[in-house]
Amino acid sequence: MSTTYVYSDNNALARELVGLGRTFQAPASAIALSAAEADALGDSGADEVLLVENASAFVGSNARGIAELLRSSDVGVVAVGATAEGRDLAARLAGYLDC
Repeated sequence: MSTTYVYSDNNALARELVGLGRTFQAPASAIALSAAEADALGDSGADEVLLVENASAFVGSNARGIAELLRSSDVGVVAVGATAEGRDLAARLAGYLDC
């Protein structure tokens, strides 16, 4: 079954995106860029929280690592929070994933 992957630099918004992912009746995974983010998302309702290793403080520079993670997964939907950093990340992800 395809998984919904969610990311937002705003933890409250990431929780909402996990809820959105649940509406697709598929597993939902949250992506975290730091151990603190992963801990904060631990009770978000996500089936799993994936920590991007060696993540940069600049969210956009993590797009390549996240794209590699998504390429090796059964992706159904990728939902990114519509914050300034989220929009930048989403555009870069689309480029790396050729979509």
